[in-house]
Amino acid sequence: MRSLRLLAIITVIGLFYGASPFIGRLVTTANASTTQLTSRPEAVNAPANANDNKSRDCNSGDPRKDKRCHFNQPNNAGDNDNTSGDSGGDATQPPFGSILVSNGDPRVGDVVGFNVIASGYQLDEISWWISGYRSDDNDNDSGFLDGATHSAGCGGNGSCTQYNEITPHHTGTFTIRGKARDRQGRESAEFATEVRVHG
Repeated sequence: MRSLRLLAIITVIGLFYGASPFIGRLVTTANASTTQLTSRPEAVNAPANANDNKSRDCNSGDPRKDKRCHFNQPNNAGDNDNTSGDSGGDATQPPFGSILVSNGDPRVGDVVGFNVIASGYQLDEISWWISGYRSDDNDNDSGFLDGATHSAGCGGNGSCTQYNEITPHHTGTFTIRGKARDRQGRESAEFATEVRVHG
């Protein structure tokens, strides 16, 4: 009786192993793809259906479908590259800027450094001026504190920076203002920052 059981178990195991290739063939032929499977190394990176549906899905207007059509090509999304060469910025937008100061709350006699910064498409010039400052009668103050407009060329670059220093000799608040202009004649909105001088 024991030998019959052992023979039955061996027969079942033998039948299972004998049927394995047939079962594997059934599984691979159940694939919806009409492409033949291959064991070539380059097939590892191939799409599941070898893009058989390319004509139906590509350029359909559906981003998910179109993405499948270009699975092997760079999409340049988020690569920080612009097509305007070294001129930077967006050719359809006016320039913009800001002013950074080394100390927005100095004491009388402290040196205050400030950077006039602009960005845009083919910048031509940045300009700055200081308003609201009560100057010395004996003209002891820095030349930039006179309220006149000062400017620097930008040479058509996409960004432009001009650094200056001032030494205020009176308490009070004054404002450093700036503007940028591109080679197409478009001007930025005025940008400004306040400095409060203490005694």
